[in-house]
Amino acid sequence: MKAAQRPGLNLLKVWFQFAAWLLDDTAEGVIRFVVFDGSPCSPSHRQRIAIQSVADLSAEGCADLLRWRSAGYDASDACNDALNNPPATAATLSASWAAEAIIFHLEGRTDHEPDARMVMNAAEAVGRAVTWTKRADEAARRAAYARQAEKLLELLEAASTAD
Repeated sequence: MKAAQRPGLNLLKVWFQFAAWLLDDTAEGVIRFVVFDGSPCSPSHRQRIAIQSVADLSAEGCADLLRWRSAGYDASDACNDALNNPPATAATLSASWAAEAIIFHLEGRTDHEPDARMVMNAAEAVGRAVTWTKRADEAARRAAYARQAEKLLELLEAASTAD
């Protein structure tokens, strides 16, 4: 909490780092919920590429609005391919909402509520993916949220101590 109160703290950098972790971390990222079936023409291949694209843009701290729009469109489109697979749907929704949060910011929208809502939606979709994969285990969902909170606090603390 202390980190978020520091004047001039670059929260966009924190969001980029959190989104990259949320999407493609090997242990916690939503990309693990999209199982690649080996075919480059399959929906799972498109979903993994869409999630990875948003994660890569986040990791590099990209400020190119056109690249973000393209990645967000691809993630949204890939989500439609996943409708018969709830964990994959939630995973691609996370990527789509993560991209939307950055697009809103880069477009210079003065209303920051959409940014916050998209961030919360992305995190909620991760929780849903965890729940669906763990056969509706609410404890697993809460544990995923706890790990997200820990990671976010870690990133905020690191940002508050950075020069």
